[in-house]
Amino acid sequence: MFSRKAPGYTVTHNCKKCGDCCRVDGYVFLGRGEEKRIMEYLAVCKKEFRKRFTDRFFLFGRVLKLDAEGCCFLVESRCVIYEVRPMQCRSFPYWPGVMRSKKDLEHVMSYCKGTGFYAEKRAKNAP
Repeated sequence: MFSRKAPGYTVTHNCKKCGDCCRVDGYVFLGRGEEKRIMEYLAVCKKEFRKRFTDRFFLFGRVLKLDAEGCCFLVESRCVIYEVRPMQCRSFPYWPGVMRSKKDLEHVMSYCKGTGFYAEKRAKNAP
């Protein structure tokens, strides 16, 4: 299990490998170098990779495609590019918004059974 401190609470995560985080509507943005790393892992050219696996997202770059089942790389509840998955996937659920907002954390907890939190104990003499 992993944990990280947020203001007033600690977020915990113990991945259940269920793939539910990959089925949520949203976007997985590809950062610098990630597209190339995934292309090399899959042994596909840039044109094929972009056509089959990504969409252009306004001025922000490329995002992974979603289909009715979720992320295009989710097969039988497993990520087929797990070893080279984007940073956004690797850092889940410790995204800045989740770490700042209990509402966002509660949303993540609604679909991720491995995510939780516990409140920080107040010091005895704290006001």
